[in-house]
Amino acid sequence: MLESVEIRWFFQGPMPDKLHSIIDNSNIQSKWESRSDYYLLIEKCDNVGIKLRNSRLELKWLKKSNNFNLPQFDVDGKIEHWIRWEWNDTKSFNEVLQFIHLNKDNPWIKIDKSRLQKKFKIQDDSITELQSESVYFDFAFEITQLKIFEQYWWSVAFDSFLKERHEYFFTQLIKRYVNREIHPLLKSSLSCGYPKWISKIKNV
Repeated sequence: MLESVEIRWFFQGPMPDKLHSIIDNSNIQSKWESRSDYYLLIEKCDNVGIKLRNSRLELKWLKKSNNFNLPQFDVDGKIEHWIRWEWNDTKSFNEVLQFIHLNKDNPWIKIDKSRLQKKFKIQDDSITELQSESVYFDFAFEITQLKIFEQYWWSVAFDSFLKERHEYFFTQLIKRYVNREIHPLLKSSLSCGYPKWISKIKNV
């Protein structure tokens, strides 16, 4: 079991070029990673996420959420506290994928992702960027290009694996890594986790 605190925003359309300045400001270069994830659509339920990723089955439960406001940056969103469980079973994973590919009318939603993630550790209240290959880290910042239902989207997100002070460090990372032109886009109406986002656009 793993607990994380996350804040995420989703936007329809192709990712704007100005986001690349976020990448250029970093001292450690990260690589874009591409993969396809499959999410189980659970109608009228946005606090549980079930996902197939690589050879893993992931289950996430939304424990609670609270508002996040940074008026000095014109930013607000929803901080979500998630609990996650994972199972690795390559055989079962391949069987489910076969079912998905052979049956068009199934409850699994395919999302193609191209993600750039940056990882950080906290030491003496200082944020230090880590190599992208690092397994252990306190915070992650990611920008992701998405394709779902033949539509293009993109997202900005932060993850925390600390027990406390999430808002303080989220604020520091936004200030340090997010281009000011992006700040006005980061609004609560566009802030949610994957289960709620999938349900919203599925019913549009």
